Amino acid sequence: MIATGYAAVQRETLTGRALEREVFIRITARLEGADANAPGGPTALISAIDENRRLWTTLAVDLANPQNKCSDELRAGLISLAAFVQSHSRAVIAGTASPQILIEINRNIIKGLSSPDVAAA
Repeated sequence: MIATGYAAVQRETLTGRALEREVFIRITARLEGADANAPGGPTALISAIDENRRLWTTLAVDLANPQNKCSDELRAGLISLAAFVQSHSRAVIAGTASPQILIEINRNIIKGLSSPDVAAA
């Protein structure tokens, strides 16, 4: 209960890149913890993949908005990455691919969002 309350307060107080970073950290942890071979694992993996897909869809929609302040190059790269995440997620759910590359992509985004240079931008 206390942890849940703290998480709600944290969400309300974090803004911008810090909030984005925390969302990526939470979803990436779910992806890392989802073992398709464990009891209930396939359901946990599908749920984590779905949450990650929704995050990337939201990100792509935001990046496609003409009022988004990211550079055109960054926007194009992230939208392309979002398309890859969607495609690879389908392969993971079909059992023909590993979620590892999705985890690595998210980790790289977390590193970027944690960079002081990016936070100041």
